[in-house]
Amino acid sequence: MPNIQVNYASKALAVPVTDNCDLTLTLGNGLNYGDDVTYYTCAQDPDYSQLIERTWTATDDWGNSTQCTQEIRIKRAKINNLELPPNYDDLDQPSLDCSAAYPTPEVTGVPGGSGCGSLQTLYQDKVLQVCQSSYTIIRTWTLHDMCTGEIGTHIQTIKVLDKNPPVLTCPDEHDIVFGTTSQQGYQECTVRVYMPWIQVEDDCSTSNNTSLYVWTTDNNGNVIV
Repeated sequence: MPNIQVNYASKALAVPVTDNCDLTLTLGNGLNYGDDVTYYTCAQDPDYSQLIERTWTATDDWGNSTQCTQEIRIKRAKINNLELPPNYDDLDQPSLDCSAAYPTPEVTGVPGGSGCGSLQTLYQDKVLQVCQSSYTIIRTWTLHDMCTGEIGTHIQTIKVLDKNPPVLTCPDEHDIVFGTTSQQGYQECTVRVYMPWIQVEDDCSTSNNTSLYVWTTDNNGNVIV
């Protein structure tokens, strides 16, 4: 069961600074800070994962300086505060195309959020076949809080569908003239001709149902089906 890995940057908050003579104290220009970070285990503090002691130093143009320390506590994420991956069902998010690879969590998302170091996740997929290359994934996430022992679940629905119609490549036009083939029938009214088949290409299906309609015309241009 892997840990959720979350990268975050501690943002420096603005600190009000006043000086009798130097009115241009800004971050990086006379105003600087340094962080001292303490990490807590679940046993040490079940509610907070880190304590950041941020020491601010302000120095004016005359070299006079003063300091203050700011405490920033990083609260542990709880299962009910996690950002959960969305459904891909054409309701929450668009369904996926079957021409792509099997959708792993790297594609469809994982539970996450800030301060998730004490949370673990595990998922299991059940695949419901719709038709060839089209299917629905019922992805069940199990969430575990190592600090509290709490266990939660989240069900994610992922639909993978055949969204594009087949592509047909029709054969070239052929003119058939009676009396020019040895397959001519009785009284030259019928003839057996082998026609080239159409080419069918599809992103997701290997078997296709193809309907073919053939008609002929007589010398007067009348259509004979």
